[in-house]
Order: sequence, then C-alpha cells, then structure tokens
Amino acid sequence: GVSEYAIYKMIASRYGLYPKAVFIDTIFNQFNGPVTDRNGNLILSGKHYLTVLIDGKTIYRKKINYFANRAALDTSGNIWIATRENELLMFEPKPGDPANYLEQKNNFKKELSGVDPRSLIIDRNNTIWIGSRSNGLHAFKFQNGVLTPQFHLTASSGLSENFVSYLAVDSDNNIWACTPSGLDRISVKDGVPVIENLTTQNNIYQSVSNVVIDKNKTAWALLSNGLIKITPENRMATGYEPKLMIESIKSGKDTIEKKTGISLSYKQNSLSFYFSAPTYLDEKQVHYSYQLQGSSNTEWTEPSNNAMVSFIDLHAGDYTLNTKASFPAGRYPDQTIQYQFSILPPWWQKWWFRIGIGIAGIGVLVTGFRFYYRRKLEKQKLILEKQQAIEKERTRIATDMHDDLGAGLSRIKFLSENMKANKENYEAMLKDIEKISAYSDEMAAKMGEIVWALNEKNDTVADLVAFTRSYVQEYLSGQNIPCELNTPLELPSTFITGEMRQHIFLSVKECLHNIVKHAGASQVYFSVILNGKIEIIIHDNGKGINLNTMRPFSNGIQNIQKRMNEIHGKVFFLNEEGTKVIMSIPHEV
Repeated sequence: GVSEYAIYKMIASRYGLYPKAVFIDTIFNQFNGPVTDRNGNLILSGKHYLTVLIDGKTIYRKKINYFANRAALDTSGNIWIATRENELLMFEPKPGDPANYLEQKNNFKKELSGVDPRSLIIDRNNTIWIGSRSNGLHAFKFQNGVLTPQFHLTASSGLSENFVSYLAVDSDNNIWACTPSGLDRISVKDGVPVIENLTTQNNIYQSVSNVVIDKNKTAWALLSNGLIKITPENRMATGYEPKLMIESIKSGKDTIEKKTGISLSYKQNSLSFYFSAPTYLDEKQVHYSYQLQGSSNTEWTEPSNNAMVSFIDLHAGDYTLNTKASFPAGRYPDQTIQYQFSILPPWWQKWWFRIGIGIAGIGVLVTGFRFYYRRKLEKQKLILEKQQAIEKERTRIATDMHDDLGAGLSRIKFLSENMKANKENYEAMLKDIEKISAYSDEMAAKMGEIVWALNEKNDTVADLVAFTRSYVQEYLSGQNIPCELNTPLELPSTFITGEMRQHIFLSVKECLHNIVKHAGASQVYFSVILNGKIEIIIHDNGKGINLNTMRPFSNGIQNIQKRMNEIHGKVFFLNEEGTKVIMSIPHEV
C-alpha cells in the first residue's frame, strides 16, 4: 500500500492483515499513484524523486526536476513520466543493476511547451496521452527518438473541460479522461478521435477524480460524492436509425417553406437552416457538416455539434445544400440530406432592364464623345505643361551640377597638371595637394547639398530651416566669424517644393559667401521668422553695400534676386551698420 509519504507491505497474521512500513519519505516528496513495471517492481512518482521498490524491499530513487504525476509504461516496458516543468522523460529499467535501476533515455521539453501536464497514459499503440491543467488533452507519437503531436482535444472539440486530472486506458484501447466537470471516453476511429461525455449523457454533473476499468470492461469512476459504475454498452441491433431532417428555414424573421426546389426573392438571400437527428441519447454529441453547391466555396465544413448553419448575402442562382450528421462512437451510420433552392435575381438584373440600360448607355456614349474630344485638348495642354515642368527641373539639376561641380573638377584637373610640371618642386606640389583636398571637400559638400535638394523626404519647412541653420553655423564657424542664430523652437512639417527649398538655400549661401568675401565682418546675425510667410534676415557688421558701385560682372546679388523671383519672393538689401539682407517668401506655414 501507499500513503502520501510512505510505502507499506501488508503482513498476514492470525488476526488478519496489518501494514508494515517499508519506506517512509519526507513530507516534501508526496507520493503519487503507484505503477508496477514488467519486472514486478513498484514505481512511484513524487514531488522531487521517482521512487522504485525493488523485490519488495530495496529502495531506488531517481532525482527529477519538479513534481511528476502517475507514471506510465509503453509496450516495450519503458517508464514515462511528465513533470510540471513541462518535461516528458523516458526511463529504461535495468533489473540487473538495482543500484542504477532507471536509466534516462529521452527528455522532451520543447515539444511540451505550454502543455502544463497533470496526467499521463500510454495506449496499446504506444500513443502518449497527456492531460493538462488548462489546455485540454494532447496526444503524441514516439518513433525513432522523435516525439510528434497527433491530436489536441479541448472543450471546443467536445471534452467536458480543459483540465484533465486523470487518465486511464481500457482493453479496447479507449482513453478515459477525468475532469472536474465529468468523465469522457475517447476512441480513435479511422485516425479521428471521437469523444463521448459519459457523465453528461446520464445527467451527472460532478467532478470525477479517478477511474478504474476491471477485467469485465466495467469502469468504476470516483465522483466528488460517490462512485458510479459504467458497464459496456450492449448494442443490440434494433433496426432504428435516426433520420436527419430540416426543422425550419428562416430568412430574418420570416419562416421559409421546407419544400425542396423552392424559388426565393432576392430579398430572401440571407438564410438560416435548422436541423435535427433524434437519437434520444446524447444528442448534443451529434456532429453536423455542410456543403453548399452553387456558392463560391463548395468545401465541406468541419464537423461540429452546431445544428444550425447560416448563409449571408447569397447571389442569384441555383443552390444545393448537402448536410451530413455523424453520431457519437459510431452508434449509428452517418445520415445525409439534400435541399435544393433558387434565389431569383432583382429586377435590375433582368434582361429587359439590361436592354434598356444598354440603349441609355449608347445615348450617354454619344454625349460623352463630344465631351471627351473637348477635354482631350485640355489634357494635352496639361501634359505639355507637365513635360515642360519636368524639362525645366532637369535643366535646373544639370545647371546646378555643372555650376557646383564643374568648376571644382576643372580646378582639380588644373592642379593635377600643375603637379606633373612641378614634380621636382616638393613645396609647390604640397601646396597643390592641399588645394586639391580643399576643393574635394568643397565638392563633397556641394554634392550633399544637391542630394538634399533632390530628396523628396526633405520637402518640409522644418527640414529647410534645420538644414539651413546647420549650414550657416558650420560655414561661418569654419571662417572664424561668430554668428547669432534665431530660429523657431517648434518647426512645422508644412510641405514645400524641392525647387523652392533649393532657391532659398542657395540664396542664403550666396549671402554668406558675399559676407566672407567682401564684407570684412566680425559678427553675423541670422534669423528665420515663420508667420504666414517665410522671412529670412542675414545681418552682418561689415562695411556695408553700395549697389551703385557694384562691378559690372558681379552676379551674386542678381542671382539672389532671380531666385527670389522664381519662387515669387522678394529680397531687400539695406545698409544698417553693415549689410542687412531680408528675404520674404510667400508660403502658408
């Protein structure tokens, strides 16, 4: 006998039987239900150990990670346990070596992820069934060292509950599952598991903690407040077969005639069919499947205990609904029924309406052709304007690249030729190399500016202000000219075209170039104001500007004015303790 912490041997005396403790464990191990292996030894699972009583006297213990429920044996005599650490362990008994009686052969952990085992049994086909705490019943196949999932049964599949606390197998290879809501019997027919809720069939709604099947195939189940006996079902041929029938057909609140071949209005194209198959025994376990021929999906539905099927918004046409009923445990042969119906098209889909629509369409086409040719000229005009805009943009990009990069490349070429001529003059070559490096940096910076101008992701006021501010600070810092920057803290993400961005940036760049080259300034003030327009102020403390004494071929100021005109902006050049340039560009910010 086994108690929670001890193993007992029953000793016969003239006064009867009395228990004698063979092994007493600590209260921390807690024995579970015993199993006898092929060698006649007692196997007990526990909280921390797998304990074996060998020949009724020798104790062997195998350390396990954490709590294993009742062990199970396969047809080869191997011992399996499932722990609450989500491990499935297989041990091979070694009867010739009692000191090392159990040798671990396999440990499956990844395959049991999320299972949370609470019970274990192995059937005669070596299918491993594991009951879980809240995830139903899992079945695995072990072959060639590989554990493969076979079935996963839950309450939605027909189990009385997802907590399977105890499992047993009978001589017919049926699996008996105990749950807090009842007792289920699972049989596999043609590779498909069939579930019978035995207690529910008999109107018993109690927790079942244990079940034992005796040699007569009688099952004894321990309930929360009693014991029930389940004898094998004597299926005598009665000649009765349940008839599958249509109980009712509904379209919304309207009841449709059950006569097959009926024609329905297009307003009755959403239908619900209700079926029944009276068996007078566990009718909730009858499974129905459906197939609607004539629809876009002609596949059979998965069998379920739902005796109602609905079809929404069916198109006009002829339909055939096939229905099949399957009965629990193959108690009766499958029953099928067929129902034919048609849905008439609406009036706007009938032939006379379509002919009228065709005639009206011809009239519309005649009118449309006149309108089309009028609009065609307008579209051609728009296409031409778009092509001109694209050509203008291409010209602008080519001009920028020629102006910004062509001059630099020419300088580098000239310096390279000069280095060849002065290859014996080390100092002259060193100066030329320094100039080439400077021109290369300048060209890389200009290329970055061109890429920035062409990238559509930068087409926002925020990107324009941030990039320009960064350039002003970096450029003047490189010329050792202090600069006071004043731009808004919060910049809007308002859209601005790439052309406008480039004109504004190059105008600012031209102003900075003039300050460094001509102004002789020691301080620069740069400001951006966003208030219904974009206003940029660049003010230096240099020697000022005299527009009347400008050189004839000086194009800097003319370029700025031209760029502002291109984007409908204005520019002002003022003498206020140096030169003050104000650029105003209309743009809703």
